[in-house]
Amino acid sequence: MSEETSDEARDLARRWDALKKGDPRLRQRDAAERLGVTEGELVASRVGRGAVRLGTDWPGILEHLEPIGTVMALTRNGPAAIEKTGEYSGVSAKGPMGQVVDPNIDLRFFLFRWGVAYALTEETVRGTRRSLQIYDGYGQAVHKIFLQDDSRVEAFEQLVFSHGSDDQTAGEAFLPEPGRAAETPDAEVDRGALLTGWAAMRDTHEFVHLLRDLDITRTQGLRLAEGIWTTPVASESYRQVFDEIARSGARLMVFVGNRGAIQIHGGPVENIKRVDGWFNILDPGFNLHLREDGVDRAWVVRKPTGDGEVTSLEIYDTAGDMIAYLFSMREHGQQESAAWRSLLAGLPCPAVEPSGKRLAAHPRAS
Repeated sequence: MSEETSDEARDLARRWDALKKGDPRLRQRDAAERLGVTEGELVASRVGRGAVRLGTDWPGILEHLEPIGTVMALTRNGPAAIEKTGEYSGVSAKGPMGQVVDPNIDLRFFLFRWGVAYALTEETVRGTRRSLQIYDGYGQAVHKIFLQDDSRVEAFEQLVFSHGSDDQTAGEAFLPEPGRAAETPDAEVDRGALLTGWAAMRDTHEFVHLLRDLDITRTQGLRLAEGIWTTPVASESYRQVFDEIARSGARLMVFVGNRGAIQIHGGPVENIKRVDGWFNILDPGFNLHLREDGVDRAWVVRKPTGDGEVTSLEIYDTAGDMIAYLFSMREHGQQESAAWRSLLAGLPCPAVEPSGKRLAAHPRAS
């Protein structure tokens, strides 16, 4: 890092200290927003003062996680964050991809989008907190791992010793966020190829490749398949789905992700709380936090697979980026339940203007 970058980082660290002194419970993400920097820049300002920059041997780092034992894994995007407590067992990483398949922590990693990782030790109002935090090349958080009371601190310290970078100067030269590529006009999309390819799918993962081959966005694909494979529903429909799952005791799968990671909860939902514009699930070992005003649109989506059609509720923000996908939980080789299909079929439509143009139905105040 340049001397100028290091000086800027020290100044940022001082301003962060001043913020925390005034508000000891201030969250790291909120502090970054107040200071007008990315979260990655904020953490990088601590290198040498509680933060250690790690190298980029992602498979090696992932393999060092299981010995730490019980941890809390957190993945978030703009409006949503998912937290799961468990161990990093079933780790595998090959080429640009990685995964964790533990009974409690289920993750898919896009390692080619990872930029830098830090091991962070900090004093909080609740005591010493240790974490591993991964950021992309633009300073946006990809994934975080927080040690718990029964975690093995010595295994965490061994990971830091084994994978610490030679460069431990404060600051990081993150790239500016790139502008969004213009969406292909609908009139130029081969809708027939989209629908034919969709009907030919035998695995839900083929959908991403279909969109890529046609050079269209996910929400554009959903829009162009409306009435055949997709149905737009009210943006607050996730409330009805979670409430019914909690009432019935059924199990579902919740996917929350960003450009570098997707984290999955598979199981029941029990304790739902709505507080100050946030929709929260606060279950033992599983938390979901969703800022309701960040949800812009929602779709019920059907995809053919070798085990029959699979139906999901997908919710998106104003930019058309994924917030969360909800599926019925089922065993491999089994079809999804009729109750799940009935639940999604009964979701309300979006609001409609007199002109017939659909509006994104923003959640009503709780």
